[in-house]
Amino acid sequence: MKKRIKQYLLAILLSPTILLAHQPVMDMAPRWEGGYGFQTRLESFSSNQLKQGTTEVSNPLGLRNEKTTLWLEGVYSFTREHRVSFKLPYTNHFKRVGDGGSTQDLRNEGMGDVIVGFLNKFYVNKKDYTGNISITPSLRLPTGATGGDISIGDGVVDFGLSVSASVESYGFYGMVDFFGWANSIESDGSRNGNSLGLDIDMGIHPYHDMKTNSGVFALMGLNSRIYSKSLNPGGFENQNSGSASIEMVPTLIWYKDNIMVRGQYHMPIYSDMNGSQLQPTSGIQFGVGIVFES
Repeated sequence: MKKRIKQYLLAILLSPTILLAHQPVMDMAPRWEGGYGFQTRLESFSSNQLKQGTTEVSNPLGLRNEKTTLWLEGVYSFTREHRVSFKLPYTNHFKRVGDGGSTQDLRNEGMGDVIVGFLNKFYVNKKDYTGNISITPSLRLPTGATGGDISIGDGVVDFGLSVSASVESYGFYGMVDFFGWANSIESDGSRNGNSLGLDIDMGIHPYHDMKTNSGVFALMGLNSRIYSKSLNPGGFENQNSGSASIEMVPTLIWYKDNIMVRGQYHMPIYSDMNGSQLQPTSGIQFGVGIVFES
């Protein structure tokens, strides 16, 4: 019975993610000392719609931004309350940019900057539910390529912090996560925009088979992001950067024993862009994870 309870709890770990928010396959499990797990996650996003503020405008040059990333992620639990995780991306990026009526196609692919998180959880356990508050400082380390048409990494150490709260019962899961990233200035004076995010996830557990220890979770996420303006080389502010956006993220999870499969769809519902930029667009994610007892 104890093993079944542990395996059930593993299913809840696949809360919706992105973008650099709570640790995806790592957030809720493994929940015992010495437990560890891994996940691969594929995400794909593309955009070809120009926007000024909240108004869509024409895109006669066919400007585009396409990005596909394969993540390898892992977690290790020193204790139930303290864990360490990593997220290592491999990215394929294509951009069509325009200047003075002409266009240029830019491409690059390679290993990106690894993210290391230090999860600290404080639990509340009741008869019918359990909850926790998590504080997770993170570092993004300069392991990615900075050369080529498009930089895959930024060549500096960036700093992140997440504060989240979650509650769960046998049939329900909910989570609120507030987080931010402070990006360092690169050697040429440029800097990616800093960011703040708020993710709200709610889900139900409509099906669980005790005989096969398998089941399904259905979740809905509401993700909001604010990005400050970036700096161009030389330290000059990029007027066509910075934004605010909100998206809905329906998610479906299937699990069996210690294996989990997750699919989700990112659906933008609001965006406000500084200057003229390609707006956030819909995207998909697919992940497969497995956890172990030591």
